[in-house]
Amino acid sequence: MGIEHKDDRETLTRMLVGSEPADPRQGPGTAHELKQRIAAFRDSLKALCGSREPGLAASLDLLFDLGDRRDASGTRNNWESMTFYDVPLVAGIASLSKLQADVRSAENDVVKWLYRQVEQDTYKFNTLTAAVVPRSTLVMLGDSFQADVFLAAYDDLNPPQVLLAGGCGGGGPASGGAMARSSALRPRRWARRPMRGDPLSGAPRHA
Repeated sequence: MGIEHKDDRETLTRMLVGSEPADPRQGPGTAHELKQRIAAFRDSLKALCGSREPGLAASLDLLFDLGDRRDASGTRNNWESMTFYDVPLVAGIASLSKLQADVRSAENDVVKWLYRQVEQDTYKFNTLTAAVVPRSTLVMLGDSFQADVFLAAYDDLNPPQVLLAGGCGGGGPASGGAMARSSALRPRRWARRPMRGDPLSGAPRHA
């Protein structure tokens, strides 16, 4: 769509700010209303992440900085007059287009963050196998062998880390076992802690 009178400085000034830059017009369709709507949008996104993701909240404050600022002459002005007062029509439209892009970018960042929170406690598997867990490791002649047999699922691309009480440990395939030499006659406990990859970066992280 072509824009006529690209250097027109009166239209946006009259519609959005008014004749007094220090006291912008208020009401529907003004720069003041736009500022309030953007601030409400920013605060609603910050309410979702808030203290759980201070870095994201800080980036939203930086992206939607609506505070007073100084112009080229050093005079401090409000956001409305700095953005729309006595500016060419084409520059005002560019500012509005940038605001639209910033809103979409902020929405995308917050949606990605929410997705990571949902996926944080999700385990993903790509392999199924039969698992046999004997109820006893010692079977005498004439005794019955009993075991629990069930279907197990694991991710063969993300092997777990095995932690053994007493300082011994190791890693291996997800379906593998664990072995450690004992320096004393005392029971040992071991636990398998799966490692999950971050859904966006793919970096390994413990459950």
